[in-house]
Amino acid sequence: MQRSFKPARGSGDGGLTDLLAGRRVPKTDPRIKANALIDELSCLLGLVKAGGFERAALARAQTALSEAAANIAGMKNGGELRELTSGLEKAGAELSLTVKPPARFVLPGGNPVEATLHLARAKARVCEILCWELKAKGPAVLLNRLSDWLFLLALSAGTGRHCPQSVPRALRAAGENKNRRRK
Repeated sequence: MQRSFKPARGSGDGGLTDLLAGRRVPKTDPRIKANALIDELSCLLGLVKAGGFERAALARAQTALSEAAANIAGMKNGGELRELTSGLEKAGAELSLTVKPPARFVLPGGNPVEATLHLARAKARVCEILCWELKAKGPAVLLNRLSDWLFLLALSAGTGRHCPQSVPRALRAAGENKNRRRK
């Protein structure tokens, strides 16, 4: 028998939501805000992944974000966070060997994938800042490494060497609209 998922309708209408273990907190709690932004960051990575760009690596980054969010919500997963952070650090070190350092300040917009990766990088920085405010060191360090890796990945995507042929329609349209405004 298949179980269906039905969210508890109206359970948050009083301005409260659940953390792990069912603890109710205000929706304005800084942990809820941080996890909402981490969710948004994961969605940005999903948008790039949907276009075929670095699918496996971006899926691993999304897993790392899920672990960071769980930690913020109260899960004791410090060892796993350190392992994921180390993985991001290694991925960044490997990628840095193939990416040419920028000669000047980077202005996103070379192509839709590169621009979306830069947007994700900027969102990772905001998430990191909130984690430091929460004194959530493990998630903050992970987000710092993720931001570094996304910067390198965006630079790589900007070269066109790794850009997929099939870019999601929404990203393609965003790029086409930008080009029309230039003319």
